[in-house]
Parts: sequence; structure tokens; C-alpha cells
Amino acid sequence: MSFADKIATLNDEMRNVDISKKEIVEDENLVKQNNSFFDRFGKFKDAVTDYLIAKKYFPFSLSDSLQSTLQDCLDRCRKIFQMKLVGNDYVIIVTKMSRFCNGIKEEWETAMQNLGSEIVEKLNIMRVVSGNQRDISKLIVELTRIRTWPVTEVICQNYQNKKKEAEDLLSRMHFDEKVESFLNKVSNHQATLADLDDHILEWIKEEGLQGNIQLSIRNANIV
Repeated sequence: MSFADKIATLNDEMRNVDISKKEIVEDENLVKQNNSFFDRFGKFKDAVTDYLIAKKYFPFSLSDSLQSTLQDCLDRCRKIFQMKLVGNDYVIIVTKMSRFCNGIKEEWETAMQNLGSEIVEKLNIMRVVSGNQRDISKLIVELTRIRTWPVTEVICQNYQNKKKEAEDLLSRMHFDEKVESFLNKVSNHQATLADLDDHILEWIKEEGLQGNIQLSIRNANIV
């Protein structure tokens, strides 16, 4: 083989390498697209699953805008799975799925920021004088945990159970409006002897809280 033939052969081989390299790059890009899509799809699927669970336990609905994004994502994903090809517009679907995941977190936490606040407020007041401060603190943590996205079946069920437990506790301790008002004053150091009527005194005695409640002398100036 002459030198010219060797050069020609080498050029052909180099062209083949360039073609193969281009195919490899295209394959690598396809792999990246697939990985990017399926990574985001997994998170999107989890968010949709959590949304369906949340709707079983709470009156929570998406905004019209986020509902539209959800429907668009479902339609695009269905098309991808039917065609078995992610396609060139994978950036659009990945962006929309990310938008849904971020959006539902924001909308849930906004909608649920005050969930159970009335019971939590009463527990906080009760915790000031209770001998079971640790247990009440745990109840408060469990009741407020539901306000943070994501949620699961276990978290939703746990909220319902802890809410019932808190209601039973307040009921057993006869936590009525007069008691709540009195304890609120105690926690703010505003309670006076005038607040100790027969109802409050009887409640303190029944709950064995005589040693847990203190009244102070206001504006005392003792020399």
C-alpha cells in the first residue's frame, strides 16, 4: 500500500470515528434527557400521590393555575409513555413538573399554616401549669407537623389521632372558657386574687395544681 493509500485509509477511519463519536454524544444526550425526565417524574409522582392522600383527610384544593399545570404535566407524561420517547421538549415537561412540586408545597403550607391553631393555643396555655409538660409539648409538635409539605398517609392519620388525644386531654381537665381565660392571665403574669372565684379554685383543687400556680404582688415596693 502506497503512502497516499495509507493516508486515504486513515482519513476514512477518522471520518468513521467522527461519525461514531457524534452518535455516542447523541446517545449520551439522550441518556441525560431520560435521566433528567425520570428523576423529576419520580418527584412529581410522589407529589401527586401526596396530594391525593391530603385530599382524603383535609378540604384542600389546588389553585386554578396549579391545577392547569398538573393537568398539562399528566397529558405530556402520558404522551411520552405512549410514544416511549422523551423527545426534544423534555425541558418543558421537566420545568412544568418542577413548577408543580414547588407550587403545591407553597399552597399547602399557606392553606394549613393555622390548622389546629385553636387546640395548640389551648395546649400551650395548659402546658404552663401542667405536670405533664413533656407530653403536651410532644402533642403540639405532632399537631403542627402536618403544616409542612410533604405529607404522607401516616402523617395525616397521626394528625387525626393526636387531635383526638388533645381534645380528650382538654376534656378530662375540664378546660372551659373560664379556665382558659384564667390560665392565659397566669401565663402573662396578669392573674390576680379577683380571678380566683369558686369555679377556678375548685378546678385547681380537682386537678391538683395548687403548687403549680403562682400569683405575684403587682407594683410591690417592699423596703
